[in-house]
Amino acid sequence: MQPQKTLNIQLKPYEDSHTESLRAYQLPPEQTLFTALPEKVFERIAARNALGDFSAVPISILLQDEAIGLFVLDSGPDLDLWTANRNAVFLRSFSINPAFQGKGIGTLVMQRLPEFIASHLPELYINEIVLGVNRENKTAQKLYHRIGFNEYGFNMNPPFVGQIIMKWCL
Repeated sequence: MQPQKTLNIQLKPYEDSHTESLRAYQLPPEQTLFTALPEKVFERIAARNALGDFSAVPISILLQDEAIGLFVLDSGPDLDLWTANRNAVFLRSFSINPAFQGKGIGTLVMQRLPEFIASHLPELYINEIVLGVNRENKTAQKLYHRIGFNEYGFNMNPPFVGQIIMKWCL
């Protein structure tokens, strides 16, 4: 689906004020096979932070100031399981509230991602976005291909065995 140009979509580093909206939505069972709900994302990041690892940055997707989705930009140790590029960032745990799916929001988010990364993470000199997508998740694959991601084989590292490695050179 082509994005609606009138949608006021913003990407913003996660803030506590986004928590209620992000915890309120549930994904259909078939989507939970492919991504984590925000609640689980918060738990994982808190556990990493407790160990002194602050390399996973949660990003909120806002529609007219309401948080309707979340993803993580991760430059931590898992990145090595996906790419040898030290200037890459790992995009993970992407989800959008089902009430807002099918409106082109995912496309808008992806289109705005390079500019967001350049302005919010300039110290990392990011030149590549890498992600893993399940073979069965055809909807996500179509989105990522349309934006400019290319496939680079399959991840053979546990726990990601069999996921398609996709990269977008910026």
